[in-house]
Amino acid sequence: MDVILWRKETIKGQTTFIDLFVTLPDDDKWNDESMNEMKTKKFRKNNKKSSESRELGNEIFAANNWSDAMECYNESLRFAEVGTENVALAYFFRSACFFKLNMIDEALADIELATKEKIPDHLLPELEQRKQECLELVEVVRREPEHPPELDYEANKHYPCLVNKVDIKCNQQFGRHLIANSDIPKGKTILLEEAFAVSHIQDSSICYTCYRATFSNFLACEQCTNVVYCSLECKKRNKTHEWECGTFFGMRCFNDVEKQKNLHRTRLIIQTVLTAISTFRNVEALMRFVETLVRGDGGDPDKLPTSLDDQFSKYHFFFKLKKRMRRKPLSDLKRVYTCILFLPKIRDMFDTLEKKRFLMHLVVCHTIIVDSNVMEFEEGLTVRNVFSMFNHCEPNVKVNTSGKLTYCTTTRPVKKGEQLFINYLSPDEMKLPKEKRQEQFRYNWGFECKCEKCA
Repeated sequence: MDVILWRKETIKGQTTFIDLFVTLPDDDKWNDESMNEMKTKKFRKNNKKSSESRELGNEIFAANNWSDAMECYNESLRFAEVGTENVALAYFFRSACFFKLNMIDEALADIELATKEKIPDHLLPELEQRKQECLELVEVVRREPEHPPELDYEANKHYPCLVNKVDIKCNQQFGRHLIANSDIPKGKTILLEEAFAVSHIQDSSICYTCYRATFSNFLACEQCTNVVYCSLECKKRNKTHEWECGTFFGMRCFNDVEKQKNLHRTRLIIQTVLTAISTFRNVEALMRFVETLVRGDGGDPDKLPTSLDDQFSKYHFFFKLKKRMRRKPLSDLKRVYTCILFLPKIRDMFDTLEKKRFLMHLVVCHTIIVDSNVMEFEEGLTVRNVFSMFNHCEPNVKVNTSGKLTYCTTTRPVKKGEQLFINYLSPDEMKLPKEKRQEQFRYNWGFECKCEKCA
């Protein structure tokens, strides 16, 4: 990958960014099978498909397999045409699953949702009876509310997802890293951060905003069949789905395993670009902001923002993450760029040569950032901001995830002035021979670890 980002040229008196793909064939019609899928109607609402999923759910429910039945009712909800009784029927039968699973609050919520929709009159008595049974049981079987993890100390005044006992430092030996400014005992939560972007490969019964994998009163996207939200709040919070709605980028699961592998990282990159676009009121504002960052804050192109209190500063932080150029075919980079231009709303926004060239550089820049900072977890890939400041070595911090949330806890006492480390490799990867492990470090992160365990 030989690219020079953010260099400009003059074309017919107009200054614009250079064409990074000028040496490649001028072919914007990418005819890959997955792109053709975007042109199909498979993502539109379909009551026939909704009814088939509901009927399958009823068969599974009759076999007392309520969890699997609920998955079918969730699928029925996703395909149900807005304003039809299929929506109400999905809520009606899903409430029965919640009732059987003793999830009474959720059952009552679905009963309320079904009541607001076009529930058939002949089902109203059964729905009312279920509601009364729930009300009788609600105090008996009500579960203790889940308590989300919390920081064990006051928040850092600049980066509130981090505790005030930890600072971000930078030097030539370690680059950016995290240092304890006070002694920290074992078992203390020191970081609690929502990921900047996630690409999840689970099924569609997972919230597309917070990525919590749990049974919930999911609400379906009203335009496509790909996406559900665990609450109205999450539905309102999501700022990126509108750009990809109705395309395969909104999906988390493909039947073809190879297609999953090929598109998984691409989806993560596109998520970061869509997040950037949705942060600003228009393309021009985004262009001005990025050009300011490229020029450098106070002459320092790597300077991090001094706070993380809004979406602008979070994007600023992401843009300043480590960028390590890796050999990558230009054709792969152009494919990502072509993918995102294929989204109709994006194509309408970036409608001039100047804007298209800017988007070209932005996509490549984001690709480099993602490749340099991506972390894999069991269900997919993620890029986090402050979390990316952790270096790899013999770990003194354990990483936990809950949906889109990451929280890190000390696994042993950490002394003042000591660096905080995590393990970049999975338990299985740590069992590989030394040279294989070092090969992973060199290729993925550009270093060799010399700690006792890795060496």
